[in-house]
Amino acid sequence: MILTSHLCAFRLSEELTYHSNQIPFFAGQLSMLSNVKRSTNEFDSTITALASNADNLMKSVLKSLKSTEAVLIKVISIFCLT
Repeated sequence: MILTSHLCAFRLSEELTYHSNQIPFFAGQLSMLSNVKRSTNEFDSTITALASNADNLMKSVLKSLKSTEAVLIKVISIFCLT
């Protein structure tokens, strides 16, 4: 990630990278689960798994947004103070 490679705050950089890397993982899982749902008749277990995975994906996206906001605030404060 371009933003994290130039960031001075190591913790913020790692946090943003971690949360951003989770998004493709959960999106891939959700895609696989939806394909399984289409090919099976088991309604309850697949719907529960899909809902849980969609919830994990949304949480990961929200954490990425919060991490990005923290990084941007840090960057703005660095550039505005210099």
